[in-house]
Amino acid sequence: MIKRATDMMLGSEGFFGGRDVIWNNSIIATINKQNYKISLERPFIVTVRKSQRGKIMTYALFRDIWYKLTDPDLTLEEVTALIMDIEVKRQKKLDAVMTPSSNKKANREPIPSEVQRAVWRRDGGKCVKCFSGENLHFDHIIPVSKGGSNSVSNIQILCAACNLKKGASIGG
Repeated sequence: MIKRATDMMLGSEGFFGGRDVIWNNSIIATINKQNYKISLERPFIVTVRKSQRGKIMTYALFRDIWYKLTDPDLTLEEVTALIMDIEVKRQKKLDAVMTPSSNKKANREPIPSEVQRAVWRRDGGKCVKCFSGENLHFDHIIPVSKGGSNSVSNIQILCAACNLKKGASIGG
């Protein structure tokens, strides 16, 4: 329905404040100053014929980014909602990539030693799943990433194999 356009660019501001629409290094249209200002607040719909015999294409300019509309019957409200959805997903993806995983773990509070001792006594120093006494880990029943705490009631002992099976799922 709508996607970021990679074939369109916006030129720099001209003498009268308008902006050139550039496709394939050629100026194919100009957006006047008033319409450019509108595009900073909400999508501005532009219909373009890319050559004399070319197909007519519909684009939306919003905050200096071009979007190609494959459905020309979309309303302005629908175009706005779709663009916002694209940009929210893009920002979430960027945030996830730009936040180093080491920083995420560094912000996590360690399990207090008194909690570790209480859990060790309660679980008998063995995996609560398979009762192994080797390669043991303190595991959050509800992961910290999903709102779990470092309380005795949310920590259990699991061996490495059982901990790997559990992963980041909730539960024992």
